[in-house]
Amino acid sequence: GTIIRHTTSSYDIDAIIAAVKKDMVKSNCSEGCLRIENLYYDPETKELVWNIEEK
Repeated sequence: GTIIRHTTSSYDIDAIIAAVKKDMVKSNCSEGCLRIENLYYDPETKELVWNIEEK
């Protein structure tokens, strides 16, 4: 999988979705073929961190 770190001040679901879609485009992947795993917020770095796995 791919570890994604997204800087944010809070749980911004729209920003997460946008970032994931952008990542899908970068990896030339149609929507729905990736799933998000292990989403958590890192308060020290103010980043949302998650793991993308291919289905």
